[in-house]
Amino acid sequence: MIAEITQHPNFVSFNYNGRRMLYEKITSSIYRGEGVKINALEKELQAQTYTPRYDPEPFIAFCNNKKIESIVLNVTEACNFRCKYCIYSGLYKGERTHSFKSMTLDTALKSLDVLLPHTSDLLVVSFYGGEPLLNFNLIKAVTEYLDKNLKGSSKKLVYSLTTNGSLLARHLDFLIEKEFQIAVSIDGPKALHDSRRVYANSGKSFDDVYSNIELLISKHPEFSKTHLMLMGTYLNESELNSMINFFKNLEESIASIRLNYISTKNIEYLKSQNLNIQPVAFGTFLNLGLSFLNSFLNGNSSKTLENLFVELINNFVYRDRSIAPQTITLLGSCCPGKRRVFINTDGKFYACEKTSGKALLGDMETGIDFQTSNQLIRKITSIRNSVCKDCWAARICKVCLLDLKDENSLSQQALKTSCTAKKNRLLLGLLLFSHLLYNEGVKKWIDTHPV
Repeated sequence: MIAEITQHPNFVSFNYNGRRMLYEKITSSIYRGEGVKINALEKELQAQTYTPRYDPEPFIAFCNNKKIESIVLNVTEACNFRCKYCIYSGLYKGERTHSFKSMTLDTALKSLDVLLPHTSDLLVVSFYGGEPLLNFNLIKAVTEYLDKNLKGSSKKLVYSLTTNGSLLARHLDFLIEKEFQIAVSIDGPKALHDSRRVYANSGKSFDDVYSNIELLISKHPEFSKTHLMLMGTYLNESELNSMINFFKNLEESIASIRLNYISTKNIEYLKSQNLNIQPVAFGTFLNLGLSFLNSFLNGNSSKTLENLFVELINNFVYRDRSIAPQTITLLGSCCPGKRRVFINTDGKFYACEKTSGKALLGDMETGIDFQTSNQLIRKITSIRNSVCKDCWAARICKVCLLDLKDENSLSQQALKTSCTAKKNRLLLGLLLFSHLLYNEGVKKWIDTHPV
């Protein structure tokens, strides 16, 4: 385990396995060695003044040259599940709740028509809910409209769907025909899944979801290997381990696996559901990460562990190594309304599905207000300059709009609540990168994990 952590605006250092490690912000360099030598370096760094700032204008210029790469249509707010931790359950302040509102075809086509001239040649069109397959007729009509109207153009369309999996079987032939990327939520073993992913009538759902996944894999094995992603949400260490063991049996049959820790920004409301929410210990993640890297270095891979650690390691593999830049890049920030647009059931435009209801960017009648988009980037920058500029992690920490979202808007306080967790993840990434570095695995990593 790590011990004796020292955090300074210019560096972070700690003991690990009998060595002292240090990351310093000025040159974005990493050191590992004897405590005496690292302590001397700490004193040198403490004596230096380095106060870079985030500058929004280069990022705005970068975004202005981008075209929309992804459009997400919220085709319905209805859902046939009532998952106990769902962000739309009414337990989260500032979020919408389940309703029977659905997008009309007129809203969908008007929205697409106003956005299509601003899209890239490779365009992902995603369908979101609620449970999107409850509005399957709209999904079918939209895909047929796009296929017909973009036929012969330079655009390549990719369709995707995020679903609870319960209705998958009845629409499988269409989804296969249109080559949908399909993301299915399933929380691991039957007992765990059925303890919180339940139907609206409180009935258990695992058997239906898993049988539909098995049907897809058995009938279309090659398709599943490239188009099927499974997603699980864990609440504690025991659940994480259960899910890892569960998904390992499916790794060879599907494209990818994504395990996510529950959002705890409104944890007091989740407690009413008697959910056992406990952060996973740092040491547990470190051991899993080292196991993943050792397998990687030996020529093996794990789809189950891959998505837990790739971004953490890439943070350091691809970090900016320039010396003492006075302005630093907004890592993790999207280009609101430029690369991805979320359309709610009423035809209003937002940066993504996770920020719906906050930071409106336009609508189906007027299109995207790119000045509003630029002002949003400036607001993100202002918040980060207030909260982050004197932090050792300023050059490597990724912050997205979701991290800034509170009950009503975007705020400094919302970002501050996630700072400790973000810095712990960066320390984890630093240790994993160092393991890769000292085992001469960085080149192999770059070859297999390009960005």
